[in-house]
Amino acid sequence: MLKLESITAGYGELTVLSELNIVVNKGETVCLIGPNGAGKSTVLRVVAGQLLPTKGKVLFNNQDISRTDCTHKIEQGILFVPQGRNVFPSLSLLENLNLCQIFISESLFQERLDTVLTTFPWMKEKLHSPAGSLSGGLRQMLALSRIFLLKPKLVLLDEPSLGLSPLVVDDIFSTISTLNQQGISFLLVEQNARKGLSVANRGYVLESGQNRLTGSGQELLVNSEVTRLYLGG
Repeated sequence: MLKLESITAGYGELTVLSELNIVVNKGETVCLIGPNGAGKSTVLRVVAGQLLPTKGKVLFNNQDISRTDCTHKIEQGILFVPQGRNVFPSLSLLENLNLCQIFISESLFQERLDTVLTTFPWMKEKLHSPAGSLSGGLRQMLALSRIFLLKPKLVLLDEPSLGLSPLVVDDIFSTISTLNQQGISFLLVEQNARKGLSVANRGYVLESGQNRLTGSGQELLVNSEVTRLYLGG
């Protein structure tokens, strides 16, 4: 579904990714792990269209989307859920969700909103409350609810567990697994390597903008080098 071919990208004169190759097959969850500064979030920004590569190609369903803008990528079925500030805090929950109607019809929105409220029943009494009044975990759930509304083919998800309590993290990853079982593919960046790899079909360990290791999620979980460097073993 997604193929990064020899991607080089960075910011100004700073090169962050160098000749990077990554593949996400249809229906997979692929997790990127590695130290801070390895280029994990930069990968997502390149795929999302926020950053243009200086070399290489991004292919989505065999089409070159390397220079396609963010709006068209959403229309093609790619949704980026960025780290941290991923909702509009001054807007109500419903207003945040209503923004999805830029891309889907009102009737489809109403139909899928029922699914969102069934999946996240706590939202019903908070629909008209500002998103800024939510805890960090509930804000992340609100951000993930857009996936139910837009039904993308591929979700780019950056650090979904950042700053959240262990119980909330479990709920977040349970939701990711549920969505993946419905056929939605994920390219996931996650600092909690153990959690990310536990839901991943495959993983890549990035270091200095290049692939250091790759394998199935389970293979990387028991890899002695990964355990030593990223799993606290």
